[in-house]
Amino acid sequence: MKISQVYAWYYPSIGGIQSFIQNLSEELVKLGCDVAVHTTDSLQPHDIPGITLTAQRDRIARLRVTKNLLEKRNSLPQREIISGVKVERHHPNFRVGLSPVTPEFFTMNFDSFDVMHVHGYIIIDALVSAFKSKIPVVYNPHDIDIAPSNTHLAKVLSNLYWKTVQRALFKRASTIVANTNYTYNKICSLGVNTKLVRIPNGVAKVFFQKKELCEEPTLLYTGRWVEDKGIQDIISAFPAILKESPDCRLYIVGRDDGYGTELKKLAWELGVRQRIIFEENASFKRLLTLYRKSHLFIFPSVYEGFGQSPMEAMASGTPVLIRNSRMTSHLIKDGVQGFVFRDQRELAKKAVLILKNDGMWNEMSENAKRDAQKYSWDTIVKKYLKVYSELTQRE
Repeated sequence: MKISQVYAWYYPSIGGIQSFIQNLSEELVKLGCDVAVHTTDSLQPHDIPGITLTAQRDRIARLRVTKNLLEKRNSLPQREIISGVKVERHHPNFRVGLSPVTPEFFTMNFDSFDVMHVHGYIIIDALVSAFKSKIPVVYNPHDIDIAPSNTHLAKVLSNLYWKTVQRALFKRASTIVANTNYTYNKICSLGVNTKLVRIPNGVAKVFFQKKELCEEPTLLYTGRWVEDKGIQDIISAFPAILKESPDCRLYIVGRDDGYGTELKKLAWELGVRQRIIFEENASFKRLLTLYRKSHLFIFPSVYEGFGQSPMEAMASGTPVLIRNSRMTSHLIKDGVQGFVFRDQRELAKKAVLILKNDGMWNEMSENAKRDAQKYSWDTIVKKYLKVYSELTQRE
């Protein structure tokens, strides 16, 4: 079966959707599928010139790209094969918000493929590809809301988009994949539930590893450094944790999307900076090590499409603390693989409870690792292959 995966970014670009597409594509190749990823030569939104809404007064700002970012972007080959997956990159000329505009996507022909799998919410290139093609289209939005910190005008425009273009794309798609109950229910509100299926994201085998804990209590956050991820709440709760566990360390790992300076300033103001390690753009090997050695993973995000990193932590046997959010609290059962928290005070209290109770930690670690098995890519890829096969048999 020939499958085209379409999204604006792909490895070595870092992100939840990029990781999802890479794992899905590589697992499909193992099952004998011919997979091609159609993407751009961008590594992140900020290496594409364009316009965006600023946080102040809903102003539209023109974005310029630094020479350093352009050089990194231009170093990527137009075509290559990565772990059996054919990768074809195209050059975006412009960006509107977070969505690249790539002229080549307007003229590409996908009819030689059996199925097109389109990813992302408000991604112009993916939308054009889906509307143009004559083959079955699987659409996975991954994320159907915009971040709470966005401007009022951005939210108004997003709502308009949802009721017009998004509705049309749902109508065009042969099958729509929702990866959470929240996403499923919101899409159902548009009356398209007859071709809607629920398939969660998968966790790669490499994350199912034996624990080798650090001697000192270690807390971990991985993900982008932006306000909506709630990292500031971990830092604000950290003094209370240190009061009960003075040797504790906190690792904040990921990509700084402009919020890192604020986070470090907060850490200094609270007197905890020397116990916090900020690591930008850690290698995959380093990430595995941190998952393996950490005592507790904290995920305070207020806005999330699925919540991939908590699942990776659970697969590594790391208990998790997750904010009580409709988008992420589904990932664990409170008190089983970790705890759900509502605020900074509760975060600190439950972190200390786990760190001070070896029996509780051991039980939660075992529960986390066991329950993460149902998200193994061995299971998830078969669900997608079934969706693809059913669509091709209908044609």
